[in-house]
Amino acid sequence: LCRLAELLTVALTAANNGWLVQVVRAVALALCVQAQWAFASTGDAAVYTQTATRLLQLLIVALGDTGPEHASKKRVAVAVAGLLLRVSLRTSAAPGAYAGKALEARSLLDSSSVPRRDKVSFMYWLGRYYLVCYNIDAARIQLDRAFSMCPAWHYHNKRIILRYLFVANMICGRLPSHELLEKYDMEGVYYQLVACFRAGDLAGFQNVLVDHMDMFRKQGNFLVLLERTKMLIYRTALRRISLVDRGEERANVVQYRDVLTAFRVSAQNPDMDVFEMEGILASLISQKLVLAFLFHHQKLVNLSRKTPFPVISQIGKVKPR
Repeated sequence: LCRLAELLTVALTAANNGWLVQVVRAVALALCVQAQWAFASTGDAAVYTQTATRLLQLLIVALGDTGPEHASKKRVAVAVAGLLLRVSLRTSAAPGAYAGKALEARSLLDSSSVPRRDKVSFMYWLGRYYLVCYNIDAARIQLDRAFSMCPAWHYHNKRIILRYLFVANMICGRLPSHELLEKYDMEGVYYQLVACFRAGDLAGFQNVLVDHMDMFRKQGNFLVLLERTKMLIYRTALRRISLVDRGEERANVVQYRDVLTAFRVSAQNPDMDVFEMEGILASLISQKLVLAFLFHHQKLVNLSRKTPFPVISQIGKVKPR
């Protein structure tokens, strides 16, 4: 297959060889499948590097075509780019080493000559690539587009996309409904994560992750969920305790002792001291997850009267004038 890919690369460089598009798509997919089989039997990640190199050569030739759109070799570029992203996530090199060229295929997503299946596949793998790079907002956009464009009768594919869209949305503060999780048979572990997130239960959330570590590590979502949700759950705990104190005269002021109690309960850490709690609050404020001021000597948190807890997905975005 690698030799065939080399010959195809040479053949594609010739003019008027647009008819090879379907052959290139089939060979590129076969290369990925062969790499998976070889890795399963040998455990050597070098097979993915070799496959990524062949796919990169095919992609460079396909993207370089300047012929008319209906007969252009660019029609297969999106499919090859998606497969290149897929393989690059398994190589020993950084994903960006191969993904740079694949990202150029984004300009072809609006082309009518590119099949929908290739667009959905490319957006899915592009979203996963962004997720690995911790570009969460870009990952959410691509995965959401892939999920929306994927036909309803492809239940299995939509469920796979939703696993990663769930992660990107949760980090952006968007939680799925129970109906959506139930529809795609994900109400088990994912519903537990949502419940812990909404309750501000950090210890419960992390326990669910650890109990299902093998599944999330296989998906590549374990670390991103563990690291990127911690401050968000503390934010939820702070928000819940602020609602409890809202009935008092100074509704926008929360005492340190109440926050410390909430954080200790959330993390199931009775040894947390006021300095650790203050560090968490300072991190929340510096990331603009909470709009507030800390009064260390008075041991008070002064929350913004207007929007102390801004929409997470809108944090850092410049509002149009």
